[in-house]
Amino acid sequence: MIPKTIVISFLTLFLFVSLGKAQFALWVTEKKVELHFDARNLDHEQLQEMVNHNPPVEYLLFDVRQPEEYAMSHIQGAIQLAPDITAEAFDERFATQIKNKTLIFYCSVGYRSSEVALRVQNVATKNKATEVYNLRGGIFRWYNEGNLVMDHQGPTDHIHPYDEKWGALIRQRKPQANPIK
Repeated sequence: MIPKTIVISFLTLFLFVSLGKAQFALWVTEKKVELHFDARNLDHEQLQEMVNHNPPVEYLLFDVRQPEEYAMSHIQGAIQLAPDITAEAFDERFATQIKNKTLIFYCSVGYRSSEVALRVQNVATKNKATEVYNLRGGIFRWYNEGNLVMDHQGPTDHIHPYDEKWGALIRQRKPQANPIK
C-alpha cells in the first residue's frame, strides 16, 4: 500500500502541473475560502448559464471590491458595492430591487464577497430574494476561464490584481489571442 502522504504529494504536483501555477494557487484559495465561510457558492459556469439563459434569469450581480478595482474591470452588469456595507445599508439601498431575484456577490477571489453575502443574507431573505450566492473564485476565476470583463469603455483584457501577492493568481491573457467570450 502506498503511504497517504505520497499520494497527496503526487496529486498536489499533478494538479499544480496540469492547472498551472496561477490556476492551482487560485484553486487552493477557493478551497480555503469555502472552509472559512459558510456562504453558498456559485461557480463561473453556473453564472455563465444564468447570463445566457433564455428566458433571462432574474439576478443581481454585486462587485464588492474597491471602486478602483471595479473601474479597471468588472463583470458586465455588476453593481459596485462597498465591501464594508452593513446589512442595514444594503436593506435601505436594495430592498425594493431584490424581490424574486438571485443575488450573486463577487470580489477578487471570494473572501470579501463571502463576508458580504453572509452579512446581508437575512435582509435578502426578508425582502424575498430567491437565493444569495458567492461567486467561487471571484472575478479572478471568471477572468482566468476566459470570460468577459469590462471597464468603462467596454471589454478589456486588464484586471485589477488587488496587490502583487493576489495578482499571482491571475492567468495573463495574450493580447493577440483574446479568449473573451
